[in-house]
Parts: sequence; structure tokens; C-alpha cells
Amino acid sequence: MAEEFSVKLRLPREISENEVIEIKAKIKHPSSTGLQLVQTATNRYERFVRTEPAVYVRKVEVLYGDESISTFHMNAASSDNPLLAFRVRALREAPIQVIVTNHKKETVVASEVISFTNA
Repeated sequence: MAEEFSVKLRLPREISENEVIEIKAKIKHPSSTGLQLVQTATNRYERFVRTEPAVYVRKVEVLYGDESISTFHMNAASSDNPLLAFRVRALREAPIQVIVTNHKKETVVASEVISFTNA
């Protein structure tokens, strides 16, 4: 790819056991349907033509430790560089791993460890 394809995670600075926390995943990846509007179309079936291949994030999978806790199925209607936020109950100290797969089946992974702060 011409552009960088990456994912970064953001967790709260302080996490207590059994707390519900919000995790954000910032995905750097373009998104395009590859379609272009035809102004001179004579019917609704000719209004769009594919001028280039679609480019998008296809799937985002979230693992907490060894357990899959969420899967996002995405398509070309997603925005460029999507930001996903999801909540997790911090039941144990373990890594959160986000696996992002694009339309070409290329994969990037980001991982952060949920660790509890001493209160």
C-alpha cells in the first residue's frame, strides 16, 4: 500500500479491578467505494461506475487475553482512518489485542496490557 496501515490503542491511565473501561482503537487506513457519480446517466442503474477498486477495512477483532470479545465487520462505507471505541469490564490483568484486516487480507495488530493501579 502507498499509505501506512496501522492501529493504535488508547486505554485509561488508571484501571481498577472490575471497572468498566473504554478502549479506543485508531486505525490508519483509507476507505473508498471506488464508485463515481455519472451526471449524464439516463437511468438509475447507470448512475455510478466503478473507476477504481474499493479500498477499506474489512474486519476488526478484539481479544482480551485468549478470549475473543468482539468482532466488527466493516465495509467501504466506513470513514477514512476510523476510530472505534468499545467498553470492557477489567476482570483480570491481561493483554487487549486488536487485529485489523483490510480488503487485501493484510493484517495489523496492536496490543496493550490491562494492568490495575494500586488504589
